[in-house]
Amino acid sequence: MELKVERKAKSGLREEDIFNNKYFILNKKLLALVGLWPYQDARLKRVVRILLVLCIYSMMIPQMMKGIEECREKNPNPEIILENISGFFYFQGVTAKFLTAILTEDKLKYVYEEVMKDWKRFTDKNEIAILCKFAHVGRVLTVVWSIYAAMSCLLFVTLPAVIPMILNIILTRNETFKKSLCIYCEYYIDQDKYFFYIFLHHIIAGIATIFLTIGIDTSYVNCVQHVLALFNVSSYRLKVAFDTIHHSKKNDYNLKTLENNVHSYVVSSIRLHQRSIKFVDTIQSAYNIVFFIVCALLLFGISIITVDLVWNVHNPINLIRIACLWMGTIMYMFYSNWPGQKLIDSSNELFDAIYTCGWFEFPMKTKILIRFMLLRSIDPCRLTAGPLLQMNFESCSLILRSAMSYFTVLVTTG
Repeated sequence: MELKVERKAKSGLREEDIFNNKYFILNKKLLALVGLWPYQDARLKRVVRILLVLCIYSMMIPQMMKGIEECREKNPNPEIILENISGFFYFQGVTAKFLTAILTEDKLKYVYEEVMKDWKRFTDKNEIAILCKFAHVGRVLTVVWSIYAAMSCLLFVTLPAVIPMILNIILTRNETFKKSLCIYCEYYIDQDKYFFYIFLHHIIAGIATIFLTIGIDTSYVNCVQHVLALFNVSSYRLKVAFDTIHHSKKNDYNLKTLENNVHSYVVSSIRLHQRSIKFVDTIQSAYNIVFFIVCALLLFGISIITVDLVWNVHNPINLIRIACLWMGTIMYMFYSNWPGQKLIDSSNELFDAIYTCGWFEFPMKTKILIRFMLLRSIDPCRLTAGPLLQMNFESCSLILRSAMSYFTVLVTTG
């Protein structure tokens, strides 16, 4: 499907210039696939988004109806109720991400354009090498996460139906293994009669929702990777400034020229640092609320899925299905917190680079600038989820510990 240009970017960049190199092209295609690429044709974008909303709600509503029906039973099955609650959490998380990507489109467009402007702005081969290094990591993370998430989703959706069919062919027993769907749902039709139609619908809707999250998450990770590259370029420029002074001691340099060269390197490093901070603030303002929603859903979702996992220890087919879901949730929690942790680490590394760059040998006017940069770098850049929770490995551990505590309570009371 060919994408049409809706309008030229405000920065003067053409649509084909944005996210069009080998490091970002996959992110561009993933976003276009789910109608979230800002420069898509408006009508095409609208159609894709409507189809995605239908996919989300065509699975969520039958699942909710089944949960409600089960709650009305005299002896309700707690496994069905809990699993449907976790499914509801998943669809709410997907919806929150989808709405965030739509409502913050202008901010994300600014981010994408700034990334590409940096690739055109930098001319030093070492600085370009730094950009390539971090962009390569982002591309690898995009490919690996896309494959892992898609395969996990496919296994979760297909295993309950495929394994019984295989066992019925292989094993020559009188009993027949019954096919089942990946979720407990109520369509108010004969599910045995229309099983394959419902099964096909679950595959299509499941893959659609997972690619929606993949597109949003991988573009976010790649943008944070670009910020890490900018911090490293800023450190590199400070190193060049120090090397310039160190080299001048061995050569006959004009003092005025030397001071101007060193000052210009430091000023360019500071300006890049300021731009990096603005870049982080834009990403933070776009994702802050949805991070909070997703972290809350992860906390309760992991607790419920773990209970479901324990309850299905003696049901191998269900156990494998829920294990795929549990592992995918844990991996997602790690993946979504990883960029925030790396951002803190890179900020601290920049502080160390400023502190050890030999600033005491710089000209006086440059020393003053370095002090301001040092003061700003004491507090590292962070991505947060809501007003309190930071996106890092410590928060990842906190969510997991809290989830296990809730799991213990649910198991003991159940």
